[in-house]
Amino acid sequence: ERTSSRERLAFRLIVRGGGARLWVRELLLVDTWPTWTQGENIGRQLISATPGELLPLRVEFVRAPSEPDAQLRLEWATIVVPIDGIPQSGTMLDEYEFHIVPSSSLFRWRTVAESFPVYLPATTEPYACTLESGEGALTVSTSGVESRVLVQLRDMFGNAQAHHSDSVELLGWSKATGAIFRGSATAVSDVPGLYAMLFTPAEAGQYLTFIAVNRPYLDADYGLAEEISGLYEFGIGGSPFATTVTNGACATARSELLGPQLTETVAGHASVFFVQVRDASGNPCLAGEQVLEVVWGGALASTAYSVRYIDDGRYEVSFLPTVAGQFITSVLIADGGQLDTALLVLPADAHGATSIASMEDVSGTTVTMSILANDRFGNQLQVGGDSFVFQVDFPDLAANMDSFAFESPWTDFITEFVDGRNGQYAATLAFS
Repeated sequence: ERTSSRERLAFRLIVRGGGARLWVRELLLVDTWPTWTQGENIGRQLISATPGELLPLRVEFVRAPSEPDAQLRLEWATIVVPIDGIPQSGTMLDEYEFHIVPSSSLFRWRTVAESFPVYLPATTEPYACTLESGEGALTVSTSGVESRVLVQLRDMFGNAQAHHSDSVELLGWSKATGAIFRGSATAVSDVPGLYAMLFTPAEAGQYLTFIAVNRPYLDADYGLAEEISGLYEFGIGGSPFATTVTNGACATARSELLGPQLTETVAGHASVFFVQVRDASGNPCLAGEQVLEVVWGGALASTAYSVRYIDDGRYEVSFLPTVAGQFITSVLIADGGQLDTALLVLPADAHGATSIASMEDVSGTTVTMSILANDRFGNQLQVGGDSFVFQVDFPDLAANMDSFAFESPWTDFITEFVDGRNGQYAATLAFS
């Protein structure tokens, strides 16, 4: 609308049964939003305009639920401004002829909801966001087990957020060990602003678990300390949470057998080895009775043993083998698995009472003997180097023994001695 230097444009917004707002050049001139009133709301305002200028207008209108016949009318008029000033509002504007702006040129009607107005939440405020469920998982979690918590994002007034455009993250940090675990955020599609946080801790221990919203991105040069500082600053209400991660169920695949007497020992020797029981993440299984049974095959099948829990998932197995040989030790774990290892039981020292000597050949004054050396359990010795004392009785010479004096020279009757290096010996004695 072209105007002279003393003319102004006047706008009048008439509302019945609802509320409305009018912007001209993005300037809010009339605001009756969202007040419902009986009768009419009339808003008037003047603006200056340059001849030939195209004025952008924007009108918002909300109908009261109880007013099905609500009406809105936008009118304009050219006003001659008095020299002594510009009237901003008042009844004097009603003296001019106003022209109606057709509603068809302003609106396209669409029912948005049964009730108006629609208020959108403000910007997400981290400290106002709330933990909707899963507080127990943030108090105590189990290693290797996935946990789930729900986080509702809210604005500073506590309104639930209406979108899923925010960034949500979860991080657990152990001050004692430096271990961390991270979670993943998934938007719950049917609930605006609601996120499901999934996390699976590995290392057992005490953690501070942070849940943060819209933490600024850090360059790669920043470390964990800067990251945790940001998690503090942009944490949700209650963050960080004190979380205890307990060890998971025992896992044979991560457990092991330890100790020098596990693979080699000596018959008759009180032997000990250890079982370290761990969960799938490598944490010691602290609960007792994880070692169910210890089994040896073959001649050791009936060997007695005892199991004692020490600490940190370690068990002591004590046993006393009496049979020498190669065996397999099998340890049965509570998860149904089995740990196997080879065991070598060596014979004990040679023992005369269980060793065996026999005459193999007697030819005139020459005697050949064989000796099988055993330990006190009857196990054949497996190495040589043993020494023997031979006692030979000559009954027919007994009467003449008095003629031998201690100073007389000794005669070595052993002419040959063979050490088989396996507990077997052969000796040849010659008497002349």
